[in-house]
Amino acid sequence: MLKDRFGRNLNYLRLSLTDNCNLRCTYCMPHNPHFLPTDNLMAPEEINRLVLLLARLGVKKVRLTGGEPLIRKDFRRIWDLLSRTNLQLNLTTNGVFLRRYLPILSGRLHYLNVSLDSLNPGRYALISRSTPKTFNEVFGAIEEALSYDFSAVKINVVVIRGFNEDEIPEFVRLTEDWPVAVRFIEFMPFNGNGWSADRVVPVSEMMAMVTREFPLLPVSGLSNVSEDYRVPGFRGVVGFIGSMTRPFCDTCNRLRITADGHLKPCLFSPYEVDLLGPMRRGATDNELTDIIVRTVMEKPKGHPGVAELSRTAHENRRMSAIGG
Repeated sequence: MLKDRFGRNLNYLRLSLTDNCNLRCTYCMPHNPHFLPTDNLMAPEEINRLVLLLARLGVKKVRLTGGEPLIRKDFRRIWDLLSRTNLQLNLTTNGVFLRRYLPILSGRLHYLNVSLDSLNPGRYALISRSTPKTFNEVFGAIEEALSYDFSAVKINVVVIRGFNEDEIPEFVRLTEDWPVAVRFIEFMPFNGNGWSADRVVPVSEMMAMVTREFPLLPVSGLSNVSEDYRVPGFRGVVGFIGSMTRPFCDTCNRLRITADGHLKPCLFSPYEVDLLGPMRRGATDNELTDIIVRTVMEKPKGHPGVAELSRTAHENRRMSAIGG
């Protein structure tokens, strides 16, 4: 097992395929972002090599993220390589191009997460800097995904005060007929995303909004980051992720690799170590393993408090450049 100095088993890799995206969500990236040159991105074979190496070190699950992973022109090649492993494969996507990939994901993908921050097409267009038509495409793709054999389809909702917190009950109603997991996520500070403490809706407040209309029964064992509940008689699950007010650092089992091949032990820390450069310069698997083990030992016990994160967010990459 790959362990950090606090004894946490790091068996979950969040792997970014690109920092680019077809949307420009306001909480994720600036209006006119600069993206990595194509040559700086890991090639499919480089991705596969690092994943296999981490699997030998004890990683069991891999989540493909971005940016938007499905905009990679070679996504099918990446998927073909990773599908040959015994790892649990998961995917986070904005859903715009999801329909075309559902058939190749079927039979191998475990968890499918789709970002959807509003059920109002006009409001969705505003936060994603897209169009109401885009909302219809994403919503339709989620509905179609429910007919496939994934272990779970999850809808990720970043809750921002003054923008979409009033939609929380409406999202909960989706779980009445849809066997989905709707997960409400506290707004987190990253470089250039307009975060401020007064825009964070704490999990406690979200839950109070829900329980005014629906009884909630706790569900255990679904996730170590989400507090999960079910409304009696509803088919789906409702989850709350409190990265700001209820951090789960003590049980964090995650590592992240950015699209340009940098290993990040902690989402909120700017600390990262290059793996792609040494790999392209001919590093052996043993040499890469050495780098990974040393980097893992720098994983902090927990992330700083809200005030400190707010002050230092500019030192980190933007969210789309780290990987969701």
